[in-house]
Amino acid sequence: MDYSKLIHDMNETWSLKRVSFDKSEIAYLSNKDTFQGRRLGFLTTAYHQREKLIRSSEIYFAYVFQTWTNAVSEKGTTYPTWMLFSPEKSINENPAILKDICAKVQSIRDVKPTEKNEKSLKKYIEEYLSDVSYFVIPDAYSCGHFVYLSIVYLPPQHVSFFHLGVNLILASPSASKEVLYFPEKYWPEEYRTAYNDGKLAL
Repeated sequence: MDYSKLIHDMNETWSLKRVSFDKSEIAYLSNKDTFQGRRLGFLTTAYHQREKLIRSSEIYFAYVFQTWTNAVSEKGTTYPTWMLFSPEKSINENPAILKDICAKVQSIRDVKPTEKNEKSLKKYIEEYLSDVSYFVIPDAYSCGHFVYLSIVYLPPQHVSFFHLGVNLILASPSASKEVLYFPEKYWPEEYRTAYNDGKLAL
């Protein structure tokens, strides 16, 4: 798969589509079209910034490496997932880089870090009640790249056949520190086929 062309074409299409969404489409993208979705995060600033995020968002590749239990088939409601992503062009043209960084990040489980930011990284990936967004991966674990860790809730209706590995997200750092999953209804067929066939675990 030509990731470079795919991400470029998707963002071109998305930049035209996002400006014309009506309130019902914004509610769907914001996960506010269900009772549970409207309740989740209602008291947070990010919840009220979602429309702004969506209307200024870009599509990025993210590498999702764990869910709350990893038993995603047993989930019937929105649940947290741990992901790495980056604004770097080189990574979004070759998301396999994120898999290598993920292996490095997960190696922190086996050490006792002394640096404050490394202690934070270990806590965020080991404690299932963690909540973090746009945490910059420490240099010792980022393989020379600028990479974020975020814990993002996945509404199953947005990605009904979710897999760990490469996923698509919407982000707009200037609008919100929240990240949203890019719903499957907007996926191009090439990506949908590869994802459904499990070819994006890398």
